[in-house]
Amino acid sequence: MRRLFSTMPAQTYDLAWRQIDSDNDILRKILNNINSAATGTQANAASSVAFSAGGFSSIIDTFGGDEISAFGHVSAATTITVQVSADGITFYDTSSTQVLGAAADFHIYFSTGARYVRLKSSAAVTITATIQVKK
Repeated sequence: MRRLFSTMPAQTYDLAWRQIDSDNDILRKILNNINSAATGTQANAASSVAFSAGGFSSIIDTFGGDEISAFGHVSAATTITVQVSADGITFYDTSSTQVLGAAADFHIYFSTGARYVRLKSSAAVTITATIQVKK
């Protein structure tokens, strides 16, 4: 490479180094995104939101992670069911549920290959919930 640069005019040499720096910057940004996804992300699924019976939380994109915790508080008795989706449109119930007999805190830990996750409530309640994803 050094031999190639020594035969180039100075202007071309500068342009070549700028392109290498630009490519390195792009690679650095890609690696930073991959590293941040691997360490985990979290999102509010619901923030004191009133759910109707069968109501849903926000949809969380779990890309890059397969260990998931959903936790929070409900204002009354309900069953919280985790739903998953490959496309963010069609959701399916999972066996990851928690039955709560009264107002209480909940925590559901599960692993999934699905990209999108949300929570479903069986009863009309107010929910505050977080879904956290880790690799």
